[in-house]
Amino acid sequence: MSRKNRSRPQFHQVRVTGHALVDEGRPYDRWRRRVYSERQDGSPVTGRCLCECGELSEPLGSDRARQRWHQAHKRSVSSGAGSGGDSGKA
Repeated sequence: MSRKNRSRPQFHQVRVTGHALVDEGRPYDRWRRRVYSERQDGSPVTGRCLCECGELSEPLGSDRARQRWHQAHKRSVSSGAGSGGDSGKA
């Protein structure tokens, strides 16, 4: 199989009003406090993704994984299958 046939699926940026990714997918804890890395080697820190609507992901191991979660969250909201962004708001 050629390298071209094994390419990753392409994700297109979808803009959904009120659903921006906070801090480019940097980790947050369950209380919506930013988690900062103590690691000197720059290895990823596990944490939750925070959407502008207040929705939190499950703990994920990298910024990229949190960005993928956010893409899926926006797709579900735009298709009407999402929570509408009201869950998690204080």
